[in-house]
Amino acid sequence: MTAITGVAELFYHWNVRTPHWLGYCFQRPESHRRHHERGWHRANYSDLPIWDLLFGTFDNPRQTPRALRLRRSAGVRARRC
Repeated sequence: MTAITGVAELFYHWNVRTPHWLGYCFQRPESHRRHHERGWHRANYSDLPIWDLLFGTFDNPRQTPRALRLRRSAGVRARRC
């Protein structure tokens, strides 16, 4: 299970486009970027979208957010993640 989670974590951080429908089965890189977008931290908490669908925190963007924007107070350690 740990290996599967590790591979999934790598997938979320790839800079690739994925089909929109995939977001209903697994978290897509586009959804993960949306989760980290500045001022947006209210969606896509789970690796499996079923939980976000159940709790009303699901967001499956059709397009990739333009850029990952960190808040100004984020330190160097936060940018390396």
